[in-house]
Amino acid sequence: MKNSIELLRAEVEMKEHEIRKMQAQIADKEKQQSNIELDPDDYEDQFDESLDESIPEIEIGCLTYSPSHVLKNVDPVAYRCGLNDFVDSLDVEDSDEYKELQEEIDQLKSDIEDLESEIEDLENQIADFTE
Repeated sequence: MKNSIELLRAEVEMKEHEIRKMQAQIADKEKQQSNIELDPDDYEDQFDESLDESIPEIEIGCLTYSPSHVLKNVDPVAYRCGLNDFVDSLDVEDSDEYKELQEEIDQLKSDIEDLESEIEDLENQIADFTE
């Protein structure tokens, strides 16, 4: 019986150690989330689409150009400023990188809850042995 209690306590300690490791992983992933910066180059297509949907096509003679193409080629500085403003208006939490980290955090939290439940069961077994 004493050996059983010791084994159960050792198992509790291993699970508590695992929880601490997972909590450290969560802290690391949350830090990564807070350090995410959106790269304007990754959003050029979305910005172009936004420009093209909000401004009519530009006709020069019999040729037709998209507003994003014209701005990008006629005034690249204004295009880049507009792109930067567009990216600044986006929410980091909507980025794929942020969402992936959040999914990993949620999974770790779920795993911690499972381990805590297992620890509770083990502690109840220990209590049953000591009664």
